[in-house]
Amino acid sequence: MSSPELPLVSVIVLNYNGKDILEDCIIAILNSNYPRIEVIVVDNGSADGSHMIVKKYEPRVKLIRSLRNIGYSAGNNLGIQIAKGKYIFLVNNDAIIHPDCIYELVKVASSDTRIGVLGCKVYYKGTRIIQHAGGKLNLSATYLPHIGVFEEDRGQYDEISDVDYVSGVAMMIRREVMDKIGLLDEFYFAYWEDVDYCFRARKAGFRVVYVPNAIIEHHEGFSWKKKPLLQRFLFQRNRLLFILKNFQNKEVAQIFLKEPYRIIQLIHDGVRRIFTRSIQHLFNQEAYMKIDQNQAKCCLELSTVGVIQWGIALMASYLWLLGYLLFKK
Repeated sequence: MSSPELPLVSVIVLNYNGKDILEDCIIAILNSNYPRIEVIVVDNGSADGSHMIVKKYEPRVKLIRSLRNIGYSAGNNLGIQIAKGKYIFLVNNDAIIHPDCIYELVKVASSDTRIGVLGCKVYYKGTRIIQHAGGKLNLSATYLPHIGVFEEDRGQYDEISDVDYVSGVAMMIRREVMDKIGLLDEFYFAYWEDVDYCFRARKAGFRVVYVPNAIIEHHEGFSWKKKPLLQRFLFQRNRLLFILKNFQNKEVAQIFLKEPYRIIQLIHDGVRRIFTRSIQHLFNQEAYMKIDQNQAKCCLELSTVGVIQWGIALMASYLWLLGYLLFKK
């Protein structure tokens, strides 16, 4: 297709306190080889002055400011409501799109009008380690089971494929999908809103497709690095909300009856790993000293504090949801 025939793509970047990363994200978008884009940055109540970065790129980039952080869904919805494109491309401020990314997504979307939502191959920033190559829904999983996560890319996920969901880190949506099922659900605030939207799109008859040649790099967790427990709470709460919203009473009951056991299991696993690692370090100091100390510290935190925090977050979200169900009008 020549440039005049290419559909307009509205790229919406949601920013929250992204002073150190936002400009790289914007530059990558403006350097895209796709010629027909409009770029909208929604600043979600940032306190670090990062919205001033956007002004350097006006009028090529439009700025919308929210006075407070209203969450992923509500923030993106602000941008969607003024977007003019046939396709809406939601991009996190901690993502770097490769030059061919938008073109590859549009090429696949144009091949079948039933394709409603499209996602990218996501690398951890500066690597070829996969974070996301589409997703398969597992309601019992504490973590969202991204396909290919932590695997080095050797071409094993290079086929265009239908998936249950794609990551909201960089997600393209056909305009007709929004006309039919509406905007992102703002009740989630953060996490599972992308899964929910893909689920709704599939339920409405659209395909959700992973596009391997559309590549981005993701600086995961930048916005949440100072609030890990809140991050885990929102993730677990929203998983339960997603189940409650989208499934029948029998399925909901089965999942909820298993939650107390999963809480105990997570906290138990964290305590067990503390003890196991202490013994390993005591009797295998030589091997331990060969590990990069920063990585060792990170692994120790992930296997002890991190696991226990997931258990606490799951317990808090379970209690929150019980209260919500009891007292909602």
